[in-house]
Amino acid sequence: MAKNYQRRKQIVVNKKYQNRIIFAISWPPALCLVLTAVALGVFCWKLSIEAYEADADLPSLVPVFLTTVGFLVLASVFQFFNALKFSHRVAGPVVNIARILKAIRGGDLSARVHLRRGDLVMDIADEVNGFLDWLEDHPPTGSEQDNASDEESGSEAELTASDQTQD
Repeated sequence: MAKNYQRRKQIVVNKKYQNRIIFAISWPPALCLVLTAVALGVFCWKLSIEAYEADADLPSLVPVFLTTVGFLVLASVFQFFNALKFSHRVAGPVVNIARILKAIRGGDLSARVHLRRGDLVMDIADEVNGFLDWLEDHPPTGSEQDNASDEESGSEAELTASDQTQD
């Protein structure tokens, strides 16, 4: 049986919003990784100078340095993609909810928010949908639905009044 995943077609759904999220999530660890790389570089440089002055050979220093730098680069890439994934889990539902609210503002009270499993604002979507259910049951005064029901009741009142005058 094939699984039915609701996937968005694109990773970046709201560039401005996602950039803010990625930056907020990424800059502290990225700064720590950069500072670690600089400290490691300084340490290895001083160690190589000391080894040269002592006429010692440190053949494993370069592989240790390169392995550590490689780890720092991979950790940075991993951290960036996790931030992108997180921003997608937040920005995607926000875009979806905004689209539904525009449809409602356009008069479509039957529109509902449908999110993917695992999206991070599921409770907001549930509240919006609950509000929309309530709004369908209790239309605001002066709305198109309210006016349509007033016209129906007005027609019934006219029929009742005309029936009474005929008696």
